[in-house]
Amino acid sequence: MKTELRHIGLFVAIIGVGLCAGHTKLYRFFSTNIACNGTETCIDTEAEVIVNNTPDKPLPENNDDDKSDALTTETEEETKAPDAPTAAPADYSKSINSEIADLSTEQFDDKSKSASVVKLVDKGVEFLKKNGTVKAFHTFASNKDFVVGELYLFVFDTQGVCLCHGQDNSLIWKNLWDLKSIYGDLIVQQIIREGLTPSNNGWTSYEWRGATKVSYVKQVTQGDKIYIVGAGYYPHSKSSSVQNLVKSAVELFNFSIKNKQSPTEVFSAMGYPLGRFIQGDLYLYALSFDGVHVAHGDIPGLIGTNGLNYRDANGKLVNQEIIKRLKEKASGGIWVEYMSKNAPKKTYAQKVVDETGKEYFIACGFYPTANRRKVVELVKRGYQYMKGNGKTQAAKMFSRTNDFLYGDLCLAVYDLKGLCIAHGCNPDIVGTSRWDAQDDAGEYYVREMINESQNGPTWIDYKSRNSFKATYVERISLGTDEYIISCGIFPLSKFEKMYLLARSGIDYLKNNQEEKAYESFVDPSSKFCRGDLFVFAIDSNGVCFSYGPEQRDLIWRNLLSMKDDTGKQFVKTIINHTSRGAGTITYTLHGMKYLMYAEPVQKNDSTVIVGSGYFL
Repeated sequence: MKTELRHIGLFVAIIGVGLCAGHTKLYRFFSTNIACNGTETCIDTEAEVIVNNTPDKPLPENNDDDKSDALTTETEEETKAPDAPTAAPADYSKSINSEIADLSTEQFDDKSKSASVVKLVDKGVEFLKKNGTVKAFHTFASNKDFVVGELYLFVFDTQGVCLCHGQDNSLIWKNLWDLKSIYGDLIVQQIIREGLTPSNNGWTSYEWRGATKVSYVKQVTQGDKIYIVGAGYYPHSKSSSVQNLVKSAVELFNFSIKNKQSPTEVFSAMGYPLGRFIQGDLYLYALSFDGVHVAHGDIPGLIGTNGLNYRDANGKLVNQEIIKRLKEKASGGIWVEYMSKNAPKKTYAQKVVDETGKEYFIACGFYPTANRRKVVELVKRGYQYMKGNGKTQAAKMFSRTNDFLYGDLCLAVYDLKGLCIAHGCNPDIVGTSRWDAQDDAGEYYVREMINESQNGPTWIDYKSRNSFKATYVERISLGTDEYIISCGIFPLSKFEKMYLLARSGIDYLKNNQEEKAYESFVDPSSKFCRGDLFVFAIDSNGVCFSYGPEQRDLIWRNLLSMKDDTGKQFVKTIINHTSRGAGTITYTLHGMKYLMYAEPVQKNDSTVIVGSGYFL
């Protein structure tokens, strides 16, 4: 789907992204009931506010004396907008793309978030010791003093029974001892093991609802029982995803060997190109300590070859360094940095040992500087080369040399009928038609690139290799012939994942009935719930249609009077802000800043604002 600007119409709904998996419920701030009569007027029966369903101008903000700037995007323009919606400035879409590029390179503040997690767990442990289980578990689930932004407490006994899980009461009393992630590792056993015998200072990471979760856990003794108290967060960063892929593979390897499976079977699962251990441009590879490749998720042809003497562009013997450092390390993993395909690469590796004592390492890497700006630069450079040297020479350079590679970024060229002219990442498809090529969601992404690039350079979003992908596309004319040059990137930062999840919600709502979309938005197993991110829908009057899988009680409630920590009616701010088109919005909830991206989309003669957000 194309990143573009649309003005808001007379009928507006809002879709955004919030937090899932039992996180903070917004009705802490405001709760109401809605009664609608046949004149399309809804009455907020609790707050006694009558809301007409046909507003013709932005809603007025509350006029509290509080002058806090916590709602960083609230401006005088928003509260004094024209009587009828107007088109945004012509360069507004360009400025939004620039803003997205800036935010996509910002790194999530792991240090600050992990400190908040430790503080919350320590507070919970002390409260449990002082007040006992009944009062503590009830308080953890119902008192906002034990909710910080998206952070909440969970408690397990040593048998795997869940006794508290934030506000997700559906998990209480369930025995989750055998709960497995999509990678096959036993999540709760891992949590309990780290709580009882810390091997990483109480920290553990695992896959939870489609995303990597990093948790801090502590044990507490009450009488003759031991409890594991913890809290966690979702970094949604490339480095955390890399570590979790490797750690999950190590857990699976150790479990499989313990259950008498051969190493070959396990490595086969890790290296399967379309398998669960593939996430966009992330894949696993494994070598024995004598250098033989035993798994490779990107280039299966390397299996059986020896990579012991592989050198990077600077002459570093990368695999030898990994093996040497792992031999010196008693447990855990290591990071190695080197150059690959014209870009710096960071790889995380851990050691495993089979039943015969043979040693291997399992690894995964990423390119930390391969971002959206690099994507645009590469396409611009390819455009100039193709203009100056022609199609044939450009196709050779793009497909057969490393000159137009930057890490996993490469150039692809198609004619306007979908014929692949060049492809730096997959030269095998050169000369084939990609007109009918579909992404993971069944969308014809090459057709979309061709169609959407008619009006100038653009970004197209789709799903590939179990991940969202953003592709920059530009048209080029050579004589009477036209082509498109493209370069794609998988999300590097939490902002990018949030943004692409919102874009996925836009596309799904466009192509499906509203009822089907809202059903998917509240399904915890759907693609619209990824760790602490979910899709929500609110109309222009503040009526909620969906707000993630754990907050169905908000559906049909009017949220207009909902206030953030500063007293601002932030739902009104969201509605008013998006009247100018796409943009980012910041407000404060539960003591933390919340960043949201939102944009308007036409749906059935009304305008829908689609967005996404997370706690900073």
